[in-house]
Amino acid sequence: MASCVVYFHKRVFGVPFSLPQGSVRITLARNGARAVEAAKLRFARRHGVEHWNLRADSFDLVELGKARSGGAAYVDRELSRISEQRQRNAETVINAH
Repeated sequence: MASCVVYFHKRVFGVPFSLPQGSVRITLARNGARAVEAAKLRFARRHGVEHWNLRADSFDLVELGKARSGGAAYVDRELSRISEQRQRNAETVINAH
């Protein structure tokens, strides 16, 4: 696995969708399980908590694959695209209610 992003979410009682709590980019990991564990630790440290699930209760792993000729720029574009898509999806759900 070349690089990935782990998105963390929190379910709120009475809300039909998960609220985004943040994301962590892992640039190098041997496999998805190691990437998730590294992201959980980094997320917890970033939020000043002992364990990641004190701030979130679920996560999504998005593999970005091997960077093409653009290198880091490609990864940044993919992250932006994914973030924009998630934001549009959240706005659609909010506007529907």
